Amino acid sequence: MAMIPEAERPAVHRLLGRHLLHRMTLEDQIDSYIFEICNQLNKATMGLSQEESEQLIELNLRAGRKALRATAFDGAMGYFETAQSLLGPDSWERQRRLTLDVFLANVERLYASADYAEGKLLSRNGLMVGVALADEALKHTVSPPESIPFMLRKLDCQMSMGNPGRAFETGLSYDLYRL
Repeated sequence: MAMIPEAERPAVHRLLGRHLLHRMTLEDQIDSYIFEICNQLNKATMGLSQEESEQLIELNLRAGRKALRATAFDGAMGYFETAQSLLGPDSWERQRRLTLDVFLANVERLYASADYAEGKLLSRNGLMVGVALADEALKHTVSPPESIPFMLRKLDCQMSMGNPGRAFETGLSYDLYRL
């Protein structure tokens, strides 16, 4: 890579990532190389088409979940945050299911890594973390099946912070019937 001019590197990374992805014929093969595929494609996120962006979000979600299963929390954070940054401002309307999946996976990663402090807002790329991320997702949910996983993680975070009273208040204040 050192021999390639800086301006051309994203295109080379995109080419390498696409080549890896397209050479895989089975889902198991993709899963085996998911980190390598994402690591290449994540270095070339500018100028992606809508379809490519959605595919990269799904790949990062998959890589993040695999890293989370291996308790590689920092690796999972990078993949989930990349996925979240690719969603775009209108993702709740345009890509609802994918957006819910990315937010929930990131909230679960934050909980698993004990990074759940209320009010804590900044992580890499300025994305929200912990309870704040669950609260942001809850603002956009429209049904109990969408809301409940976020609410449960928020309550888990509050309990883990040693604040059962706050968790109890949160549970009482949330009205599932409002939806």
